[in-house]
Amino acid sequence: MPLVDDPPQPVTLGAAIEGHAYYDADVATRGTQATMVGVNEEKITRPGWKLLGPYYAVTTEIRCDHDLPEATPGSSLPGCVFHHYIPYMIFDETTHPVVGPVAEHIYDAQKTLPSEWRVEKNRGTSNMLNRLTDESQIENNRATACVGTAPSCDEYPMASTYQGAAFSPPGDWSARTVPAAANSSQGGIMGNFYAANRILDQDAYWVWVKLADGRTSW
Repeated sequence: MPLVDDPPQPVTLGAAIEGHAYYDADVATRGTQATMVGVNEEKITRPGWKLLGPYYAVTTEIRCDHDLPEATPGSSLPGCVFHHYIPYMIFDETTHPVVGPVAEHIYDAQKTLPSEWRVEKNRGTSNMLNRLTDESQIENNRATACVGTAPSCDEYPMASTYQGAAFSPPGDWSARTVPAAANSSQGGIMGNFYAANRILDQDAYWVWVKLADGRTSW
């Protein structure tokens, strides 16, 4: 990572001081990942004052990759994220009415399943979902959840998670028949979310829904 030496800036009460940092990771090859952190050095000077600092601050870790599953939109390109940030997958019936039946199913499941898979009561790691990318295991989740649910089956937690039906005990997952258009809309939202946040295998995320009447996951 190259060293960036920003020019001195005057300090004014209430004004922000800006700096720049540049990161360089070699993830051109398919299947590669790299993580990076930066160190900021700050010094404060004034005529007649003793030098204050230097102060050092470590930046948030950045992960770059070229490792999204090929079925994920944009998987042909590498990208970077602050991967310690836990993003939210959102199903909003007020802005995407077609996904409404899926949002309603998720809402009911979050309120009734033992693990809840939501964050209303606390923000511990136990109720986050983790992406699963192995297609055979995804199909196993789907087959376990969708027995007797035909033909357009919606599962929660989703089949593409490590909390899916094949990984969770009976009674801690839910399946419901929804319109095919709702299922398709959900798939598009999930694919775009996985791509935008570069969600790789085992990466965690929250799921938040908003229903047409204004009720939300939390």
